[in-house]
Amino acid sequence: MSAKLHGLLAEFADAEQLHGAALRTKREGYVFIEAYSPYAIEGLAEALHPR
Repeated sequence: MSAKLHGLLAEFADAEQLHGAALRTKREGYVFIEAYSPYAIEGLAEALHPR
């Protein structure tokens, strides 16, 4: 029996790494993704929720 993954937390050194990780998680098929940053990151909202 395998355990289900219920969540994951990651910290990134800069905005480019966070944006890249957001794009990759969508590409890998994850659906419920959230990202938090103390400042706006251009393109992040579109990377998380392209609609």
